[in-house]
Amino acid sequence: MVWLPGGAFETGSASIFDGSALASYEDVFVVAIQYRLGIFGFFNTGDKHALGNWAFMDQVAALTWVQENIEFFGGDPHCVTIFSESAGAISLSSLILSPMAKGLFHRDVMESGVAIIPYLKAPGYERNDDLQMVADICACNVSDSVALLQCLRAKSSKGLLSINQKTKSFTRVVDGFFFPHDPLDLLAQKLFKPVPSIIGVNNHECGFLLPMGRIPAKEFPQILGGSNKSLALQLIHSILINAGAPVYFYKFQHRPQCLKDKKPPFVKADHTDEILFVFGGAFLKGDIVMFEGATEEEKRLSRNTMRYWANFARTGNPNGEGLPLWPAYGQTEDYLQLDLNMSMGQRLKELELELWMDTLLLMMSSSRTLLASLSYLTFLSLLLPFIFSFTP
Repeated sequence: MVWLPGGAFETGSASIFDGSALASYEDVFVVAIQYRLGIFGFFNTGDKHALGNWAFMDQVAALTWVQENIEFFGGDPHCVTIFSESAGAISLSSLILSPMAKGLFHRDVMESGVAIIPYLKAPGYERNDDLQMVADICACNVSDSVALLQCLRAKSSKGLLSINQKTKSFTRVVDGFFFPHDPLDLLAQKLFKPVPSIIGVNNHECGFLLPMGRIPAKEFPQILGGSNKSLALQLIHSILINAGAPVYFYKFQHRPQCLKDKKPPFVKADHTDEILFVFGGAFLKGDIVMFEGATEEEKRLSRNTMRYWANFARTGNPNGEGLPLWPAYGQTEDYLQLDLNMSMGQRLKELELELWMDTLLLMMSSSRTLLASLSYLTFLSLLLPFIFSFTP
């Protein structure tokens, strides 16, 4: 099981995730990989001299390493499952679409993120503005890509990192290699090989941002909780089901007891909260503390979640002895409600999905203003995937 961490492609580290509980309880290998972030992961000049998508290339390199070496550790290179969250899940769905990653993994788990999120594609004029800003800060010449790159490579990594906070549009690009075409075109034309998938969301994505905004408290979790859901559902319909691969969909709903004093009481399962349970945080005793003070019910939820994920990694089907049945997503749109008391749901956010898929997407195609505001909301839903590791 290969873990792709999140962090809005700006922050985060694979080293803060301890896979020992998941590996021990479920008898699996856990590999956490790091990839370049921010300007280091996505800087591009818009021409052949710096194509961009370096973060994705790092992920491909790591998966290639797993294929070539995991057998020496006792693993099976023919049974590789990527599990991921937020920007990691966006990366994973991008890997599904990329011909460069074909054959490097065989199943996937995407938690709260998909490749079609609008803010990931920056307009050309924004990239040009940021290129000029980088050149000005570093006293480099932006008119010549080769000279610009030579100038930037002479700067310190610390100096380049400080630029990261001032730019916003070095994101994924259609480079002709990792992305031979725009991801939406790859979706529409089904130019990829689908693999079995678990895809899911949390019911109050990014509720931790409530103190920062002016939207009424009762509406904010619904708005941000709905954006990732709608996009994830679009991915299900557009890619995997129509392409013939089984999909298991979930909604994580439990508010961890250890976070009860860190956010408003009406916020339930927030962005990243499920990671505590996927990694068995309640059972970790080492330097990395994910989950202190877990109740017995929460420990049971964590064990069941780990079992679902590991069963899926082994067989492509999350079900197993002693677990509530989790049917594949199909015409009845069944999904598992992961909670202390598990249950099944159907047709998650059906009306909101119709709004996003039809009306808003049409408006977004003709209105830069609306696109910017909606992209900002989605951007917020990707921030701080490591909130569980913070201490008071």
